[in-house]
Amino acid sequence: MYDPKFGLSVGYVPDATPGEFLRRLAPFAFNAIELNIPYIERHRHDISLFRDALRSLTCHLPHDAGHKALTADVADDARVLERQKRHIELAASLGCRTFVFHLSNIGGQRIEQYWDRSVAFARRLGEIAGEHNATIGLENSYPVVGRAGIARKFLDAVDTDNVGMTLDTGHFWSILQENDVGRYKENPLKATPEGNRLLNTMCCNMARAVNTRIFNIHIHNLRPEDWKDHQPVDTGVMQYEEFFAILRDIDYDRTVMVELRPTGDWRGFESSAAYLQRFR
Repeated sequence: MYDPKFGLSVGYVPDATPGEFLRRLAPFAFNAIELNIPYIERHRHDISLFRDALRSLTCHLPHDAGHKALTADVADDARVLERQKRHIELAASLGCRTFVFHLSNIGGQRIEQYWDRSVAFARRLGEIAGEHNATIGLENSYPVVGRAGIARKFLDAVDTDNVGMTLDTGHFWSILQENDVGRYKENPLKATPEGNRLLNTMCCNMARAVNTRIFNIHIHNLRPEDWKDHQPVDTGVMQYEEFFAILRDIDYDRTVMVELRPTGDWRGFESSAAYLQRFR
């Protein structure tokens, strides 16, 4: 049954306490939160407030230096997996059951050159999550899970119930501007009506292709004049009626996390949350 759990990423107001987040979510009946490891470490003793009050807790795993998958050194994979295992154990002990992870590209190499390595890494990450009755949502980024056809092929190759996608609705602008070895290229369609239509089409095509393997969603919008992302959901390039119609057709019942740039106030969240009420 269609039953999305709407929530917010704590990265929007990283200094807010769990109690403050709950007070802000309540007027909109939002019942999910996306944590990250630094926030958990700062507020570990109060995370139970989220677990007691909300229906879903997710956690964005770190992907900075030292935590990034697929570096030039293959031996790094085991070290990164061990670090992420500790993060998963911590967050799972506090109630998180979906983990977001960026599976990056290897700059200068085509996807065929590290396809098997990527599959093996994702499968092992899923096994680790499975030990805690949790799942991994690989965030869509170019090239491994960037476009609809290749994303579905990749998830089928990983072939485990514990690994799916975190569909970030605003990532398609960057995917559109990377070449086939993962390097940035300016696209002439940037900030044009045709480019805007293409981004919406790419997002909907991804939802159709990945279908029930969508484990989590990050939702935000893009500023029309320059495609700057993580803007309030209610205005910008992305139009969400068709996207949510697809989610309704597939009986989507997982999380939809508002993910905005931190601004120091709550107005962007409030306008986004008010807009999203129509998709309940």
